[in-house]
Amino acid sequence: MEKYLLELGCKMANITLSVFFILFSLVIVAVVSSPVGEDFTEAYETDLQSLEACKVPLTGKDGVCINLETDIIRCPTLRKTLLDKNFTNIDEAICDEPNLNNLNETRVCCAVDEYIELFPLVDNEFKAHENFKLIPSLDECGKSFSSTTDRIIGGTAVLPGSHPWMARLGVVLPDEDFVRFPCSGSIINDRHILTAAHCFKQGKLIKIRLAETDEDVYEECIEVGMNTTICQEVEDHEPETIFIHPNYTGNVGSENDIALIRLKEPIRNLSSPFTRPVCLPFIDEFHLPDLENTAVSATGAKNLLSIQGWGKENNEDTVGTTQLREVYVPLRSNVFCRHVFQTANLEISDQQLCAGGNKDKGSCSGDSGSPLLLQSYTLDKKGGMRMFQIGVVSYGRSLCGAENSPVVYTRVRSFLQFLLDNIRE
Repeated sequence: MEKYLLELGCKMANITLSVFFILFSLVIVAVVSSPVGEDFTEAYETDLQSLEACKVPLTGKDGVCINLETDIIRCPTLRKTLLDKNFTNIDEAICDEPNLNNLNETRVCCAVDEYIELFPLVDNEFKAHENFKLIPSLDECGKSFSSTTDRIIGGTAVLPGSHPWMARLGVVLPDEDFVRFPCSGSIINDRHILTAAHCFKQGKLIKIRLAETDEDVYEECIEVGMNTTICQEVEDHEPETIFIHPNYTGNVGSENDIALIRLKEPIRNLSSPFTRPVCLPFIDEFHLPDLENTAVSATGAKNLLSIQGWGKENNEDTVGTTQLREVYVPLRSNVFCRHVFQTANLEISDQQLCAGGNKDKGSCSGDSGSPLLLQSYTLDKKGGMRMFQIGVVSYGRSLCGAENSPVVYTRVRSFLQFLLDNIRE
């Protein structure tokens, strides 16, 4: 392809002016384009099911063939290669014999784990929904009181008040007489907890526990000044109703793995440092950037997402941790997850998200139903940063935290209508 591009760029006598303009446009696209925003998403929708598999030169990684003209910005490494005018490497990445007369048909091999997928926008007008008034405003949601401690391998032990939206789901399994906490959820308003549907496949939900960071500490405290300390005991609630998505099949990999719990009684104090709601990704209503697509910057660098839970710390553990932990993971393309889970015949749809895959980092058994969070400003940057829940832990490989073993999350944005239809005063 080096010869191909040099012929285009340097030997103008052998090609048409229109083809040279396309090559010049390629460099312009690589410089100024960013995978962010509604117009870009509409212009560059791709049927990912039809992408042809390939092997990336030099690294030998599994890849997919993408259009050199329209999709180069989806592949950060190739984009940089083009900007650096490293035509030899572009040549080696070519999927087909280049056609000098039709540049826009040329395809190059992009590594699956680098491919940037753009998520379709959800165009519903949610503000007109009769239950939208029950959704906490940006003044009320996504704010935590304290920060985390120093990071440790595999996750971060967190302080009381740092993740006040977290809830633990206590269940009793058949033939047992004690409560387990195999799943988590998130507070979305004073009566409702968001979680995963698969959490209810076994056992009976007995209680929803709030305001707990360390299960060995019944009353947790926060210092708010030189001489002021706020303390709160754990807050247990009984479930009134469980709304499981009607299209959830119960099979591993179901794209409708989402559920809503209504509490019998309201949460006592939704402005407490220990019990606060997370923000939901109502993009237009809250004047937000396109959260999922802005999780990847214009350079292709992935902004890290946050996961919290009481799941296992190591694969050798038989039970989860007693202390809430947090880990940061990158958003990955659904193409990457499709590749990882193809041997299990699990399909990844636009109603799901793919994240993680870094060694010793990720969610594990016991983290089911936990929120996948992205910190963001509103478009006008008023009111400070907020934590927005963009996903719910659904499933992953049995070996947690392994290299190139991402986790699949239910995409919350695809189910906002379901949430609004089922919340009640």
